[in-house]
Parts: sequence; structure tokens; C-alpha cells
Amino acid sequence: MLEACRDLGVTFVAFSPVGRGFLAGGVTDAATLAEGDFRLGMPRFQGEAFQANLNLLAQFRAIAADAGCTPAQLCLAWLKHKDPTIVSIPGTTSPDHMRENAAAARVSLSTDIMAHIEATVNESTVTGTRYGPAMQASVDTEG
Repeated sequence: MLEACRDLGVTFVAFSPVGRGFLAGGVTDAATLAEGDFRLGMPRFQGEAFQANLNLLAQFRAIAADAGCTPAQLCLAWLKHKDPTIVSIPGTTSPDHMRENAAAARVSLSTDIMAHIEATVNESTVTGTRYGPAMQASVDTEG
């Protein structure tokens, strides 16, 4: 995808770069999600998939600690290191989160940390699909 964007001279916009708040540690118990929260309909936030992803989150937090940053900053720094032309649009619920996100620009990741992130969080390690069938049918940007 990134190569195609470079070839076409277009920018890749990374929406939800902290996994709907999950990778930032914002959701550690699906039961705490408010009624109507759209994540309740996402398979990755349900049942056994959610529990498996919590185990992945623990590993991700350890990588962030090794990198000397927060998990949210690790997500944003990874994108920046992956390709500096990627534009991330993290959501935020507070000025503190905004400052935390902005500080990710100063996070430097070694090639070892980048490899550790990519080996830990990838298509084969995340459990559950991103969207349920009805929502997936309305998304035209993913297969």
C-alpha cells in the first residue's frame, strides 16, 4: 500500500493509529464500554478475541517501556519510522492525550524495536476481524 502511495505521489492517512484506543491502553475491559460504543460491535473487542488481544497488549506495553515511551507514542512513532510521509490522525479525549501524542514525534525507534513491534503486532497475531460483516460491507477501503 505504501509503495503504491509513493508511486502515485499521494499521502497515506492512518486513521485510528492506536487501534480504537486499545493499543493506548484505553480499553482493558470490554464491559466498561458505554452502551452504543461502536467498538462493542467489533469482533476484536469481543469474548475470546478480546482476551487474546489483551495478552498482545501486555507484550506491546513491554516494547513501549523498552523504547522509553507510552504505548500510544509507540504506535505513532512506529508509523513515523515506517514512512515519514504517513499522516496519522489519532483521536483524543483530553489535552493530556494531545500532548502525549505530539511528543511521539520525538520518539526514536531502533531497527530492533521496529522489528520487535512488527513481529508482535501483525495480521497473524491480532485475533478477530476488524469489523463485523455488516460494517465490513459498508467499508470500501479494505478487503
